[in-house]
Amino acid sequence: EAFALTWDDIDFSENLIDINKSSVYIPVNGRYEVVIQNNLKTDSSMRIIPMSSKAREALITLKGMSDGSNLVITTTNGKSPTRASIGRSLTRMARNAGIIEKDETRGAHSLRHTFATMLFENGCSIKIVSELLGHCDTRVTENTYIHVIQKQKIKAIEDLDKYCI
Repeated sequence: EAFALTWDDIDFSENLIDINKSSVYIPVNGRYEVVIQNNLKTDSSMRIIPMSSKAREALITLKGMSDGSNLVITTTNGKSPTRASIGRSLTRMARNAGIIEKDETRGAHSLRHTFATMLFENGCSIKIVSELLGHCDTRVTENTYIHVIQKQKIKAIEDLDKYCI
């Protein structure tokens, strides 16, 4: 979904991002080309999500560097990057920042998991996280993030101790 975002999908005045299309890779002459599709996996995948002030600032900076491309995420020549190139860049940045070890790798999808985990760790309800991720059912979210939810349950019970004498 992020690779398909265009600047038309970003509403800076209302601080909203319209998730309404996806990108797919199709083989063409032995290479893969990015094709933007105006459909998503499910109806719940089509959504409008609020953007934080930090995301807004980063997107404004990115738009200033976009060199006229309508795609939000591009290579230096204005084309859509491959998932592999994004993964390599993300891995390099995470290693340089000391977030991951030398032998570890990360892909763009790991950012989605980090986003959801941070929401849960800050007390966000499963319903809200599910909607922000575009899951069709909260059970999908629960099954994917059960380890995080379990940690929240343990903390909630431990927090009760402060009310007991």
